[in-house]
Amino acid sequence: MNLWGLIRLTILVSLVALPATTPSNISASDKASGTQTLWWSGYLWHVRSGYGEPGSNHWSASSSSVWVDSDGRLHMKIRYDETLGRWVSTEIYSDNSFGYGRFIFYVASRVDGLDSNAVLGLFIYSDDRSGVMGGYKEIDIEFSRWGYPESQNVWYTVWSAYSFPSHESYGFSLSLSNRVSMHYFEWSEGSVEFASMQGRYGRTLNSWEKIEGWTYTGADIPGPPAHVHINLWLIDNPSGLNEPYGDGELEVIIERFEYLPNAQLSHPSIDLRDRIPLGGGLGELHGSL
Repeated sequence: MNLWGLIRLTILVSLVALPATTPSNISASDKASGTQTLWWSGYLWHVRSGYGEPGSNHWSASSSSVWVDSDGRLHMKIRYDETLGRWVSTEIYSDNSFGYGRFIFYVASRVDGLDSNAVLGLFIYSDDRSGVMGGYKEIDIEFSRWGYPESQNVWYTVWSAYSFPSHESYGFSLSLSNRVSMHYFEWSEGSVEFASMQGRYGRTLNSWEKIEGWTYTGADIPGPPAHVHINLWLIDNPSGLNEPYGDGELEVIIERFEYLPNAQLSHPSIDLRDRIPLGGGLGELHGSL
């Protein structure tokens, strides 16, 4: 059995007892295929193409699959490519590498209703394989039911840097009242703090309400540096014919990404409950939530 097969078997066997999550397992050759770039949220991002993990997917760098709109929002799609004759997924990853700090993702889609055969990943990932057996250095927020419609749909995960396969996860069921949410993890040497928040409206977006959170304090937290990745992909799609369970294409909109290094986090005025995303996109959602 190959390494990816072992990962999948481990996940399936432990589904009931343990959270269902999978490492991104992105090889250097997979990343090298990302020749397209885009500018979003103040950073340069590479757009992945080709074939590879996770999920044995075909990755599209087409502007029909991933683009930034006039309001500065990132759009990502799972779609059927007529030319290729297969379903394609999308991923971007930052040109910058990052150290400890808070990684914030402002989402403008109903991720609580994401197709159960799909995964949206917001995560950091290191190419460094210096750990035991090349252990993954990865911290994830993933939205997925992993093919099981009744499963929980959000997973916070820390992959160990020193053993393989080894990870700690926390899962919960997310139910949103509108399509505005914020999700972050705060990465430090001794802990990783996760949180998800719901945008609340009066006439406009004016506050955040915490939905769920989890703090991991294990001894095997990966260290910096790492790149930020965002991907939207199908579960187990080597043939390109494993389509979403629902109706047709899937699209997710990310309003913006924000990184706050540890030095800024120490400032007493920073309170995420009062942070309102920049740009007109989220404010204009009122009335169509």
